[in-house]
Amino acid sequence: MDQYIFEGFKMYANKNRQVFAKTIRHSLNEILGGAAAETLIYYIGGNKALEDPDLIMRRLMDVLGAGANAIFKYMLREMERSAQKHEP
Repeated sequence: MDQYIFEGFKMYANKNRQVFAKTIRHSLNEILGGAAAETLIYYIGGNKALEDPDLIMRRLMDVLGAGANAIFKYMLREMERSAQKHEP
C-alpha cells in the first residue's frame, strides 16, 4: 500500500470523520454501484469501519487485495476535491 494514500486518509479523517465516511461511501457507490457498495460496507464493518482510516484500508485490502489500491487512489482524489470545494 502506498504510504502517501495512507497518510492522506489519516489527514482527511482527522479533519472531519463524518465527511471522511461520506466521501468513502460516495466513492464506493461511484465505483461499484449502490447495492455492491452497501454490501461491501456491511461486510467490512459498516459505518464504524468507514470512520476509521486504518480499519477501512486494512479491511478493503483483505477483501479486494491489490485491486484496493486503485480504489484508494480514487477515494483520495475525491477527498482532495471535496476539501478544495470547502476552502474559503
